[in-house]
Amino acid sequence: MIHFILASHGTLAKGMYESVKLIAGEIENIHIITAFVDNNDIKGMVCSEMDSIPAEDTVIAVTDILGGSVNNEFMNYLSRERFYLIAGMNLPLLVQLSLTVGEGDDIDGAIKELVHSPEAAPVYCNERSEQAEDEEF
Repeated sequence: MIHFILASHGTLAKGMYESVKLIAGEIENIHIITAFVDNNDIKGMVCSEMDSIPAEDTVIAVTDILGGSVNNEFMNYLSRERFYLIAGMNLPLLVQLSLTVGEGDDIDGAIKELVHSPEAAPVYCNERSEQAEDEEF
């Protein structure tokens, strides 16, 4: 079974999941961690969520900021089998994860493909607009 954990400073993870549901529908086995909202014990929050997931299950954790306290706490689980950690939460990435990654897939390969896909990357629209104008002339 695959479990998704969305974890962020504040309520970003909750808001992201609400947006994913609008676009892609409900995700089974979703865990949301909103750090520093009601509880400052990020270590305890992460430990509690990870302990609630059977060791034989797959965990895909997505955090908001690489090197932030939330992401750093999940780094402690990198040695766990079937644990995948992605930093840099964004809506296109979460939608693609929810729609494309399933049980029995090459999850490592799928994640690598998703994080390097143009759809998951930010785009500076001013620059893109200027390039389009240059191409028109």
